[in-house]
Amino acid sequence: MDKIKIGSVHGRFQPFHNGHLDYVLQAFARADHIFIGITQIIRPTSRNDDKKRETSDANPFSFFDRRALLIEGLLENDIPRDRFSFIPFPIEKPKQISEFFPRLGVCYTTVVDEWNREKIKRLNLQGYKVVELDVSPADNIRVTSGTEIRRMIRAGDNQWKRFVPVSVAEKISREMLPEILSV
Repeated sequence: MDKIKIGSVHGRFQPFHNGHLDYVLQAFARADHIFIGITQIIRPTSRNDDKKRETSDANPFSFFDRRALLIEGLLENDIPRDRFSFIPFPIEKPKQISEFFPRLGVCYTTVVDEWNREKIKRLNLQGYKVVELDVSPADNIRVTSGTEIRRMIRAGDNQWKRFVPVSVAEKISREMLPEILSV
């Protein structure tokens, strides 16, 4: 498999966890440089929104928080800092994605639910090549959901730390817990 020049991954990364890490590392194996697209750029203020992924409870980490957590997790896993950049990735307004990521790049994604299939459709309609990556086998340490991690953090269950890279757990514990607990 020949490496391509640029690729992208995208997600809310609320927070960056081991399942995300596996996904991102697969993309690094296929591209020289990865643009990490952060979706849900502006945190919602609503707690009672019909769309679960668009509530403030589901998005306690800011764009900059998520960027910092991704940097920590990738450096911990020996990805050189010059191999990745960050971009907004407005998947909810797909026509705007080309403002941040060129159509000549490849968008990498995984499919874990119907929303992922919808994202692939949106990207294809905008002219992007989308490559579906493998979903890591669920083993309760490597893969979990951000929803469950946020629930455990709010419940004071420190088991959440085993579902994220060590450096991510340390940064959240050291700098971000009060903010998460207040949302």
